[in-house]
Formats: sequence, C-alpha cells, structure tokens
Amino acid sequence: MLLGIPGFQHPVALSSLTDADLDEFDAVFTPGGHGPMVDLADNADAGRLLAALHRKQAPIAALCHGPCCCPRPNGPTGCGCSTVTG
Repeated sequence: MLLGIPGFQHPVALSSLTDADLDEFDAVFTPGGHGPMVDLADNADAGRLLAALHRKQAPIAALCHGPCCCPRPNGPTGCGCSTVTG
C-alpha cells in the first residue's frame, strides 16, 4: 500500500531538492490529463528533474498529456530531449 512508503507520507517540494538530490532519482512518470499542462509544463523545478534524468539516460515516462512537461530543446532547461516513442 502506498501509505507504507515513507516518501508518500512526507512528500517534499522539488524546489527544495539540490542537484545532488535530483541525481538520486532513478526514473520519473508523468501522468496524463490536464494537470501536467497546468502545473508542470512551465515548472522550472520539474524541468530540472527531467533534465537531470535525461543527462544520465534514465527512464522518463509520460502518458497522454504528460509529455507537455518535458523540457523543450530550446527552452530554459533545454536538455535536447527529442525522442518520443508511442
């Protein structure tokens, strides 16, 4: 059950994480729906996490509208992400 996972009991804001903290992530999944378009598409902290994962070639999964939060190659956190699989 999710409540048994400590990270779900005390979530932290991405803005409070250092670059070293972000490097500890193994992967990320962005859900679909309109939420990512409103909350994550231009979120610099989400972009920092995605860029950190991209640099180490870690999995970045996104469903439906989720890819809208991926940094654009020419954006502020542009990491050169360009491969999308369906």
